[in-house]
Amino acid sequence: DISTDNPFVITVDLGEELTVNQMIIYGVQNRQYQPKNFILYGGVSLDDIKVIANVKNAQKTGADIIVDFDTCKIRYYKLYCTETFASTNQIGSRYIAFKGINFNLSSVLSNGVQLSPDDSVLTYKGNWKITNEVSTFGRIYNGKNDAVVTFDFKGSYFAITSYKSLKYNEFLIYIDDNFAQKISLNSDENRTTVVYFSDKLKNCQHTIKIVGKGEFNIDSVVFWQ
Repeated sequence: DISTDNPFVITVDLGEELTVNQMIIYGVQNRQYQPKNFILYGGVSLDDIKVIANVKNAQKTGADIIVDFDTCKIRYYKLYCTETFASTNQIGSRYIAFKGINFNLSSVLSNGVQLSPDDSVLTYKGNWKITNEVSTFGRIYNGKNDAVVTFDFKGSYFAITSYKSLKYNEFLIYIDDNFAQKISLNSDENRTTVVYFSDKLKNCQHTIKIVGKGEFNIDSVVFWQ
């Protein structure tokens, strides 16, 4: 029975630090009891979680709740819900129900220069093949273990998009020969998404190297001046 006196609270460790600006709560079609009034907290540690969205009368997209907020880095989040879309306010009937929660980095790519995986800026070494997928440019480049792709760009930020599915493993990112992050593509999402968004870099020429650890793929790269 969800209410301001009896809130639903869940705290989650995502297992890795992510750069995000959108949360999707996947609802259940025949149980319209999604969160309606709630606060979303997030942070890179449990000691620094802060409010990143305070939602009143959430808007439903089909059975889902989509919440946009300022781009930030999180590993932990807390959902604090005080009201749901339950059909009655009768005590004992104010349920909550949803299938899952996902975080994305969306709506930022339009401001950058997005390159297809076969752009001449990218240099490939090792075992690669082209695969047709539902993707940004209709194809992705699949690399095997220890395959490498490099590219140079001048700017302050860059991002990498890839296709996530259970058949893929991980890759490592190096910026100017310095290790930046390990990215896992192993997921049941079966979709193309932003898998890495850099911190702000010095606005100058940079060299990016991506090294596969198991099978991985590149959908596109994006950079910003």
